[in-house]
Amino acid sequence: MDSFDRIERPPWAWWLAILGGMSATGALAISTTCYGWFASNIAGWLPRWAIGLIFAWACWLHVKKGLRAVQLAERAGMRESALAWGWQTFLLGFASLSLLERRITAKNAEPPRA
Repeated sequence: MDSFDRIERPPWAWWLAILGGMSATGALAISTTCYGWFASNIAGWLPRWAIGLIFAWACWLHVKKGLRAVQLAERAGMRESALAWGWQTFLLGFASLSLLERRITAKNAEPPRA
């Protein structure tokens, strides 16, 4: 595998923030206990159905970005790492997709090797 065809990991803080945020939003949307605590202590003005819509939209967006990452990686010739990019982008969304786009742009900007 050449050095271009490999996955690049974002900093751990992205993993923590995005997976933590998605997990918290999912818990609020699904669990009446979690939502009850949230509504009484933090934001009672935000209805549970709205949190459910936000969670569903975020899940749809992550699936869409994950599929887009696979497509971009394959078009750029990153056959061996395309699925890894897809899964990572499914989990992290823009934090991963922006790394992939930057990597492809940098590769395309390099002068051809003789």
